Amino acid sequence: MQRYRVLAIEDDPGNKMVLSNIFKLSGCIDGIFEENGDAILDIARSGNVDLILMDITLTNSTLHGDPVDGLELTRQIRKLDTNPKVPVVLLTAHCMTGDADRFLNASGADAYIAKPLQDIEGFIVWLTLTVEEFRARSAEEAGLEAVPV
Repeated sequence: MQRYRVLAIEDDPGNKMVLSNIFKLSGCIDGIFEENGDAILDIARSGNVDLILMDITLTNSTLHGDPVDGLELTRQIRKLDTNPKVPVVLLTAHCMTGDADRFLNASGADAYIAKPLQDIEGFIVWLTLTVEEFRARSAEEAGLEAVPV
């Protein structure tokens, strides 16, 4: 069975538990949870994750000792010299009209999903398809066939 590595940046304990349960329910997603901005950049730089789920409001997160939110962390991830660029998906409770476009433009993220999640099974399918597309694109850019992990 395919395994997918998802880095989840979430600082709310309840939301972490929900995501952890979703990952377990999927049977194929290995979740890595991190709040520290420096560690997040190290993980993103390593190339060992297939997708990043980024909360926007991070009350406990810091980068180089200073408070940081998910938009700035996403901008910093986008500045990393990694090829290919891992997909970053904003997963946030900010869901007013216009928020999606505003946050995507401000951060450089690839997608936006509003919390709370309404369709858990659909979310799992979407995550796995997004990772498969990323892997296929990465293999194509490298001139290789996509190989299941």
